[in-house]
Amino acid sequence: MRRVVAVVAGLMVVAAACSSSDDKAAAPKTRNTTVNVKLVDGGCEKPSYDAKAGKINFVAQNSTARDQEFEIIAPGPVIVAEKDPLEAGKTATLTVSLKAGADYQLVCAPGSDAKRSTLTVTGKGGGATLKVDETALNDAVDQYKTFVLAQTDILSTKTKDFANAVEAGNVEQAKSLYAAGRIPWETIEPVAELFPKVDGAIDSRVDDHEGPDDPKWTGWHRLEKGLWEDNSTEGLTPFARQLVTDTDGLIEKVKVLAIAPGVMTNGAAALIEEASQGKITGEEERYSRTDLITFQANVDGAKKIVELLTPVLSTAPGGAELITEINEKFAKVDTVLAPYKQGDAYVSYEQVNDATRDQLKAAMADLSEVLAEISGTMGLEVQ
Repeated sequence: MRRVVAVVAGLMVVAAACSSSDDKAAAPKTRNTTVNVKLVDGGCEKPSYDAKAGKINFVAQNSTARDQEFEIIAPGPVIVAEKDPLEAGKTATLTVSLKAGADYQLVCAPGSDAKRSTLTVTGKGGGATLKVDETALNDAVDQYKTFVLAQTDILSTKTKDFANAVEAGNVEQAKSLYAAGRIPWETIEPVAELFPKVDGAIDSRVDDHEGPDDPKWTGWHRLEKGLWEDNSTEGLTPFARQLVTDTDGLIEKVKVLAIAPGVMTNGAAALIEEASQGKITGEEERYSRTDLITFQANVDGAKKIVELLTPVLSTAPGGAELITEINEKFAKVDTVLAPYKQGDAYVSYEQVNDATRDQLKAAMADLSEVLAEISGTMGLEVQ
C-alpha cells in the first residue's frame, strides 16, 4: 500500500490509500462519493469525470490486457494517489479527500503520451485547516526538495561506481561499494516510494517475486544476492546496467516532482515504522548483513525532515513539546546503535544479539509513534 498527500491551493487536501480487488476490505464502508473509472487502451474511458468535494472513492477497473497505471494528479504536478501497476483485469479502490477548485487530472495508462482525463471537484468540504504558517511550511518543503536532489546526485555517482565494479568482475570491490550506494537511497526513501514501479525495480526483495531466478527480480538486492551468497559477478552485468538505468529514470522523475508537505510529515514516520517492523528482522540486507547501515540511513533521513520542519512545527500548539519528545526518541535510537559503530560504518548485523535487536525495535517503534504526531499537530491530515 502506498499513501501520498498533497497541497493544493495552499491547503493540505489529500489522504490516499489503495487496495486491490483481491483484498476483502477493498470496498470502503463509509458513504463517500464513488467515481468509477475504466482503464482502456490509451487512457481512461471518459475524457472527464465529476465528483463532490470531500472523501471520494475512485474505483479503477483495468479492462486492458496489460498492467496499467492509475494516478490522480493535482496542480504542481503532485501525485495525489496512485496504483502502479494495476494488473490486467483487476480493480483497485483509492480513497482520497479532495478540495474543490483545483485542476485535477486522472492518468489511466503509462507513458507521457497517454491521454489524461480531467476531474472536476465541486461543492464544499475536503482538506484540513493548517495550524502553522503556510509560507514557512512551503519553505521547509523547498529545502527538503533541495536536500533530496543533492542525495540523488550522490546516489547516481555511487550507483554507477558500484555497477562498474560488478561489470569489471571485481567481487570484493563491488561488495565494498554496495552499502555506500544504499545510503542515499534509504535516506530519501519517502520520495522514492512515490514511484512504486521504479521503487520495485530498484529495491524489491526476493520475497516479492517467484524466486531468485525470476527475471523480474532486479535491483540492489538481486546484485547483493549474487555478490554475497554466490560470491560471484557471473550473470550480473545486465542487472548492474539495469540498476543504473532505473536509478537515472527515478532521478528524472524526482527532478520534476512537486513534493507535498505530507510526503515529509507522514514519510518520516513511515520510514522508521517500516524499519522497526520489517527491516529489524534482517530481511532487507539478508545477504550482506549491512542492516545497521540501512537503519542509520533511515534515521538520518527522518532526522533531516524533523530538522527542516522544526521552525514550523514549533509554532503549532503543542509543537515545541513534540519536538522535545521526538529528539529524546532519536537519542534513544542513537544510544542503541552507537556500540556497533565501526569507523564510518557498522559491524555486521550478525554480531547484534536478539536482546539488542529487541531494544532497537522498541526504540524505533517509539520514535515512529511520535513522528506520526507531526501531521496532526501541524493541521495536516494524518495517514
